Amino acid sequence: MRILALCSFAVLLHAQQEPENLLAHVQAKVKDAIDRLSNYMCTQTVERNQYVLDRAPSCAGLLAHRTQAHQTLSDRLTLDVGVGPKGEMYSWVGENRFHDNVNRFASQGAISNGSFDFFLKAVFETDQAEFSYDGEQVDQGRRLAGFRYQVSRAASHYELIGKIKITTAYEGTFLVDPKTFDLVRLIVRTQDLPRETGSCQAETTLDYRLAHLNDSEFLLPATTR
Repeated sequence: MRILALCSFAVLLHAQQEPENLLAHVQAKVKDAIDRLSNYMCTQTVERNQYVLDRAPSCAGLLAHRTQAHQTLSDRLTLDVGVGPKGEMYSWVGENRFHDNVNRFASQGAISNGSFDFFLKAVFETDQAEFSYDGEQVDQGRRLAGFRYQVSRAASHYELIGKIKITTAYEGTFLVDPKTFDLVRLIVRTQDLPRETGSCQAETTLDYRLAHLNDSEFLLPATTR
């Protein structure tokens, strides 16, 4: 009985170390992907839809009933995106005049940047996120490993620009392939935002895939919501 107990403890200890090793491999692979992005340009299609609720007295009411909202406006933007010294750069397709402020391409309505470069750097490199293992999950038939993370406002570089500009704390989850160490999905969610921002919450879901360019593989967002 004593020998069995010791063996069980050893197996448990090994299992507890495994997520840490997996996370280290994923971070190294993401860092390599970030370092190589500066040599390439992608085309990004942005579909924007605005929805309204007939009655949303508070942020809690808005978030709880957002599936009941009806669409009022929609448009589509197609931009070239590259990564420069200051982060992501944008231009109209084929224009080759890049700007680091994506807001100049949409004077009204919501728009965001960070899908190609910022969120990866923030979560896995710069913002000192606190990670925890979230267990095995099955997504579209694939067995993936899940993690949770959170970043305090003091450690955050996530800026939200609305009625005012603020730096916000954020948290989220991500899924990785434990066999290849590839990042599959990343969710980034702000904490509840101050009333003076004019916003309740910002949430971004990025689904990644490996793209083949010039005999090399690159980790790129297939879709961002």
